[in-house]
Amino acid sequence: MAAAPVGVAAKASTATTAAKFQVSSSFQAPSFAMRPFCSVSAYSAEETLKLVSLLLVLERTIVLPQIDAINDKFAEARDEIEMATEDAETVYFNESAETAREVTNECITLWKQLLEKVSPETKVQLQRSMGLKLEQLKEEVKLLDHLHDDH
Repeated sequence: MAAAPVGVAAKASTATTAAKFQVSSSFQAPSFAMRPFCSVSAYSAEETLKLVSLLLVLERTIVLPQIDAINDKFAEARDEIEMATEDAETVYFNESAETAREVTNECITLWKQLLEKVSPETKVQLQRSMGLKLEQLKEEVKLLDHLHDDH
């Protein structure tokens, strides 16, 4: 069986990669991106810059929906913490507090999964933009334990 020409294999690989990352079917990688990664010197400075830009666009395509999911879960966790706080002096407190802890843990898990998937540069940017509010969320849910102790 004859091997497919390099360009054909690269196009198939690019199509598979695009499908994995849910990139639009109209996405067309630049011709230089079809070359195998044999050595950096195979690319001009301009091509290298374009390729890096392309990779950043692909990363954003993956990251933005996950950030949206984290923000949605964060808002849900804050609502659950607020409801549990309001239920502090009622028989519903334990159930409300447990729900708040579960949703908070789901949010933190999504956050950790995202940080594992991104480049170090993106990780630093994400930690600067979102890290503090997630640490605050952890502390707010810990306060529920003290509300329970007081009553």
